[in-house]
Amino acid sequence: MHWWAVLLIVLGAVVFAAVATVIAFATIPRVQRLFLLAPLSPPTWVVPIHNPGRMGLPHARLVAIPTAGGAAVLRGWHLPPPGPPFPPVPPSPPSTVGTGRHRPSAAKVVSGPAAVAEAAALDAHLDMRLATDGHPAVLYCHGHGGSRGTPPSRTAWARDVAARAGVHVLSWDPRGYGDTDAWPGGPTEATLKEDGAAAAAWLAARLAGEPRPEVGDAATSAPAASTPAPRPPTISAAAAAAARRRLVVYGHSAGGSVALAAASAVPPAGVVLSGAWTCLPDAAAAHPATAPLRAVPGLFQALQSRVVDHLDNEAALAGVAAPTSHGGQDGSGGGDGVSDGGGRVGGGLACPLLLLHNPADPVMPYAHALRLRAAAIAGGVPVALVPTPGRGHKAGWRSAPFFPAFTGWLAEVTAAEGTGREIKGGGGDKGGWRHLVAPLEEEVESKVAEGGSTAV
Repeated sequence: MHWWAVLLIVLGAVVFAAVATVIAFATIPRVQRLFLLAPLSPPTWVVPIHNPGRMGLPHARLVAIPTAGGAAVLRGWHLPPPGPPFPPVPPSPPSTVGTGRHRPSAAKVVSGPAAVAEAAALDAHLDMRLATDGHPAVLYCHGHGGSRGTPPSRTAWARDVAARAGVHVLSWDPRGYGDTDAWPGGPTEATLKEDGAAAAAWLAARLAGEPRPEVGDAATSAPAASTPAPRPPTISAAAAAAARRRLVVYGHSAGGSVALAAASAVPPAGVVLSGAWTCLPDAAAAHPATAPLRAVPGLFQALQSRVVDHLDNEAALAGVAAPTSHGGQDGSGGGDGVSDGGGRVGGGLACPLLLLHNPADPVMPYAHALRLRAAAIAGGVPVALVPTPGRGHKAGWRSAPFFPAFTGWLAEVTAAEGTGREIKGGGGDKGGWRHLVAPLEEEVESKVAEGGSTAV
């Protein structure tokens, strides 16, 4: 066979595979979600997220969070702030961030009655600290794909924020991600939002000192045969009050939609969105991976119109009717699980909002942050936008303005609810952090104005 014949066969196979993928994306919701929501995580023998000690988190504990109705069990880590009996934890070295390689410690997995008793004692101690130490608690909703431990920047974020900001951090995985329960058909907009609400309700109950619910073993529990209707979590008045005083919901990138759903179900003291999008179709339109599709006239627009999960943060902040998901696991129906009867995503956000965004973000252009700020203002939400330059899309917390802005804003919103705590790194008087970041914000705004366009 001639070389040109082999080349034609290979090219034909590539073209056929590409066309088949495009058709499957446009017609099969599960295939579409595999690309857009990316519920793909390394096995735990590669990345041992089931053992926080081996992930470089010696003071963290594993937590199990039941969803409403007990349909599934979510898994996560609770990282406490420095304090008895834990000494301060040094921030993770910069060399472990963005390398794509995990460097777990040599911590051993200990089993047996002694280990069970030790874990129970740690649970009791950390439950007590959550309820009584007065530190804010941050619910971390991670971004697209992977798990709470992959890429390594997510582990480093949780470690650094707990240690440097002096807060509790709950980092967790929705259904279909990490070691959380699998789900028929994979994650959807409805399950992501329901899981965010369940995680917020669980953390609010711990802040109120309520006992942890009994849950089944995620390793042995099987997913339901069919997807039940989403339901909002139920929380006590004490848990709701604790959330308004001390809970902050943090969403990075795709996790911004989960964070807003959590805040809609369990109103917190504040919400942080870092590198977040306006909505999923707009994010896809700007993503480098879709460049080949955009090169074909009309193709990307046709696929964009077929996206079934919108995850519309802009509409959620403005408090307007958002496009609902076009399907549950089979694409035939279903809603977002937290919207009210009129289609409003919780009627807009009922707490202060902090937007953090890299002006040169290669994945999510800065125009997304500007539009989110405009939507928040339109919805009557107190909002601050802080540029975090120089750290790409995933490591914005290593940008110089991050901790002054985050800890200062955190002290502001939690003190407003009566905690009266001084957050580590908050830097003096209320609002002092705004003076620190104002010159940078003015510089970025002037550059945006000179550019003339903020369209996504």
